[in-house]
Amino acid sequence: MAGIINMKGHVRFYLAEDAIDTQTTLTAADKVSNAKGFSGFDSQSQEIDVTDTDSLVQEFEQGFTNEGTITLDLYLTAENFASLKAKQKDGKNRLFGMAVSNKAGDTILSVSATGFVQNVALTGTDAVGSVLGVTAVIKINSEIDFDWTEPTGE
Repeated sequence: MAGIINMKGHVRFYLAEDAIDTQTTLTAADKVSNAKGFSGFDSQSQEIDVTDTDSLVQEFEQGFTNEGTITLDLYLTAENFASLKAKQKDGKNRLFGMAVSNKAGDTILSVSATGFVQNVALTGTDAVGSVLGVTAVIKINSEIDFDWTEPTGE
């Protein structure tokens, strides 16, 4: 999936502050500000070779699906960067959600899943050095819910 650049709030990403055993829904307070773009949801299914002596050709069936990762490009303050690094270090599964809207404001994609922060890397600073460029990778470890409802309010 190609990355979509966050323009005028058209891509909104949410990451739960707490682990899924204590936080079971996302709220407007979980919104990650200053997301520049994303890529991912790169799921892939295993193939199981089911060829046997009755087969005329090699045969396969679909196995388990690995939902992959989502990679976020962000501008964060030093405090928000430290918070994201702490989420990586604790390794806890968290809810996350993403909503994408078109220019008219209609939601065209709304997804949620659980995962853990797998990687957080500095990529630089903005032009004036007031925020840090950060790339974060979240490993998805649940089925993706395509019927997620984005939280309202701020």
